[in-house]
Amino acid sequence: MEYTTRYCKYCDETKPITEWYIHKNGAPYYKCRSCTRHDERKRRNKNIEDSCGSMFVPLNAGVFADEQQKECVHSILNSLGFRYNEDNKIWWKDGYRKEDGTFVKLRPYKPKLNRKKITMEVIKEIYRLYYEEGMKKVNIARELGVSDTYVCELLKK
Repeated sequence: MEYTTRYCKYCDETKPITEWYIHKNGAPYYKCRSCTRHDERKRRNKNIEDSCGSMFVPLNAGVFADEQQKECVHSILNSLGFRYNEDNKIWWKDGYRKEDGTFVKLRPYKPKLNRKKITMEVIKEIYRLYYEEGMKKVNIARELGVSDTYVCELLKK
């Protein structure tokens, strides 16, 4: 169907088809270009307000797009219990970071290695359960009290 003009119910005007965006299938959009642009501008401005004053997040800490964004970031960090040191421009919080900017000594991560010593007889039993009886690796792991990853390692040996 060829269109030459179309009525826009948003601006209450009949406009030529050149004033409409066209879908891939050849049909015009449900509102004219000027109404579409107006709605997109409203949506964009609302997103700017919702995202603390800017559509863009700066890459550098302490650099803000505008004053509204700075106030928003400060209010969020203050509500999380962080305090701002004006002298060295650093956010800090007791238990995480000291006022001078150094981090509190955290407990180092030590992975748990609770692997059971498995004898050759147990490995043979795992082979039998897996290959002869068709038992799943997860169920074998539960029976032995080890992870299914460890059972996979034993089956590869």
